[in-house]
Amino acid sequence: MAITNYIAVLETMEGGSGVKTVKATYASSARAPDDLDTKLLRAMITKGIIEPISSVFVNLVNADFTAKQRGLRILEERIVLDGSPESPLDFIQVQIANVESKFSSTTSESGEIKVEGRVKDGIPHLTRVGSSEVVMAIGVDDQPSKEALKKIGEVLAIEEFVFLKL
Repeated sequence: MAITNYIAVLETMEGGSGVKTVKATYASSARAPDDLDTKLLRAMITKGIIEPISSVFVNLVNADFTAKQRGLRILEERIVLDGSPESPLDFIQVQIANVESKFSSTTSESGEIKVEGRVKDGIPHLTRVGSSEVVMAIGVDDQPSKEALKKIGEVLAIEEFVFLKL
C-alpha cells in the first residue's frame, strides 16, 4: 500500500497529540480476514501520527508499544471482498477523530479526517483525502520554483493542487 503517501498526509495534521483513536479499515480479497497481516500497515499509521509531534522514532518493532504508551488506540476493521488472492488488498481507509488540519477541506464537520488509498494493477495510489478525490500525487526531490507551481496551476485538466513541504 502507499505507506509513504499516508505518512505524508498524516504529517500535515496539527494537534496530533490529542488523537486518541484511529480506525483503519482494510478491504481485502484474502480468503479470511485473518489472512491479511496488518502489522506493518498499523506501524506506519502509528508512525505518521506520533513522529511529527514527538522525538520518538517509530518502527515495526516498537509501534504497538509506542502507541499504547501514548494512549493511542488503533482499531482495525477488515472487509472481505470477492477478488483474487494474488492481489489481496483492495483499499485502506484511515479515519482519525479530533484533529485539526492545515487544509480545512480535509476535515469533516465532526472533526475527523479520512484518508484512503487503493491498489490498482498492483500499484498503490492515494485516492481520497477528506471529501476530496486525489487525481494524482507526485513526489519531488526539491521544492519547485514559484514559476513551476504557477504553470502547474494553469493546466486545464488540474482542478486544484496543493504543494506540501514535509
